[in-house]
Amino acid sequence: MLYRNLLRDAIVAAIQQANTLAGLSVWNNRDAPLMLPQLPAVIVSAPSEHKESMGRNVPMFNTIAQIHINARVQAADLGTAVADLDVLVEQIEEAIFASPDITRQIQQFASVDTEVDFSAEQRYHIGEAQIVIALEFPQLYNPNVTTQLTDIGIHTQVTAPGASSPIALDMDSPLPTA
Repeated sequence: MLYRNLLRDAIVAAIQQANTLAGLSVWNNRDAPLMLPQLPAVIVSAPSEHKESMGRNVPMFNTIAQIHINARVQAADLGTAVADLDVLVEQIEEAIFASPDITRQIQQFASVDTEVDFSAEQRYHIGEAQIVIALEFPQLYNPNVTTQLTDIGIHTQVTAPGASSPIALDMDSPLPTA
């Protein structure tokens, strides 16, 4: 499983365990529409990540995964919708940032961006927050070794101070078999 998906699952669990306004209405990658009786609700996804190399020759990366959290509330008036959404966003942030299960799996919370929007297209006011959390963590890929190592060879040339020609050192040694 991709590491960003493991982090997404840990975030879903943390929000569910935090007793937020959404209760257990926290979904992982839900694509079905939410109906008013299902609100408040939270949907968590991990749609992208970016890897930066940590050096040459070794497949090692500093990775930043983008976790998207969509929080929705409904209320009879705009003031209540604003207040409820503010409480839910604060509860979500507290659940994630205070979770030892999440913080021990990452290097840092690289950034957090939150946007909120409200509409009254129906009889109720709907509040929606889109929270994007960037989680930074290292990733190392071990090379696939398909050939067994049977011997080691060391070859070098050194020039002693004041000498006119280098001295060659060649050493080949078979490895003991188990």
